[in-house]
Amino acid sequence: MTDFGTPIGNEHEWVVDVVLRAHGHGGSEARVVEEVEQILARLPDRDRPRATSSYDLQPPDGSIGVSCWVTGKSAGEAVESALQAVNEAAFRITGERHLLWDVRLVPGTAVFARRDVQPDPPSRLSRRKGRRMAMLRQSVKRDTQRDSGSSA
Repeated sequence: MTDFGTPIGNEHEWVVDVVLRAHGHGGSEARVVEEVEQILARLPDRDRPRATSSYDLQPPDGSIGVSCWVTGKSAGEAVESALQAVNEAAFRITGERHLLWDVRLVPGTAVFARRDVQPDPPSRLSRRKGRRMAMLRQSVKRDTQRDSGSSA
């Protein structure tokens, strides 16, 4: 039986996604990911660094994106260590400094949160609002039909 009182993951473990503008070096992303793996200490039972992309718009000149597990006592410390590792790896591979395009941070505990937990059902107030909206739509439809019939 599962003990749900036991914390999942560690509050000092984070997943950080760093996306840099590639400035024409987008083809070197796989080597940068490998270099980040050499720079960062791998956390036991965690995924290796992998390529990632921006959730928003992609940079116009390509991107170098790395998603990796890091440790840090705070969110800022975690982001800082990931940024340093990815920037250093990109510089070693391409010989250039790259501008930051996107960064995402996810606490390790959120990664391991139970996926089978369902949200609470809607409150009575939101159900009532839904009924009111349906009645309003019917009223508008009736008025539209009546107005279109009278103009003919």
